Amino acid sequence: VALVMYLIYRSGWMSSAYISAEARFMANFNERNLQRGRDDDIEWLDEKLYVEQIECAEALAGKSLRQLEWGRQFSVNVIKVIRGRRTFNMPSGNLELRKGDQLYLLGRAEDLRSLRLSLGIQEAMELPSLRQFTAGQSDEATDVYAFAIPVGKDSTLRGKSIRDSGLRERYDCMILGVQRDKLPI
Repeated sequence: VALVMYLIYRSGWMSSAYISAEARFMANFNERNLQRGRDDDIEWLDEKLYVEQIECAEALAGKSLRQLEWGRQFSVNVIKVIRGRRTFNMPSGNLELRKGDQLYLLGRAEDLRSLRLSLGIQEAMELPSLRQFTAGQSDEATDVYAFAIPVGKDSTLRGKSIRDSGLRERYDCMILGVQRDKLPI
């Protein structure tokens, strides 16, 4: 019996069954929300995600964004770095930080708070949502934008994974999420 359980576990059948059940639950849940027609209750990604600005301290200087692993540890991404007169929008993981760099971080409020606590940074009074942040920018050359890209029947993106789409490499952008049937995933 133990051998059979071990083989089932190693085959990935249990994990695929779990993922399938979870997908069915989410589809049913989303379908119920759509049938109710309650768009007022839906929060879109640009309203759920917040932007925080911090200054790069001496302890972070000399490290690349990849080495910090903030995305993995805290689900927080650096969307912009300002270094003097130079701006890096959607910087790659290879960008090495310098003391005094202004970092703009994107994440959920609780994830940004966890990162602040780990860095010993005082809590911000009020964080702007991504929507508020993008609306409040004033320099077109260094602005960060949030766009929705429809993927229709004839789209070159249809049927591709996010990684295989090549959007990050071609356009220096970050995919925040996917919206299907009016609901964010």
